[in-house]
Amino acid sequence: MSIRLHPRMRQVRLARGEISEAVMDIAKDRSLTMIETVGILTEVAQEWCRHLLRAERHPDDPEKKADET
Repeated sequence: MSIRLHPRMRQVRLARGEISEAVMDIAKDRSLTMIETVGILTEVAQEWCRHLLRAERHPDDPEKKADET
């Protein structure tokens, strides 16, 4: 039995490598520590999640906070 991978899997793996390399280059250029870099990435991920959650919960009013009714 063989595992069938989704057609986007290769594209996603390539993008992951490119993003990782870009982040490492920026961190090196800015003399950031690993923890500073992880902190920045965490903040970005939280912001993206916040906007995705708002869009999911309030598709007609994306400016409304996710916890609002």
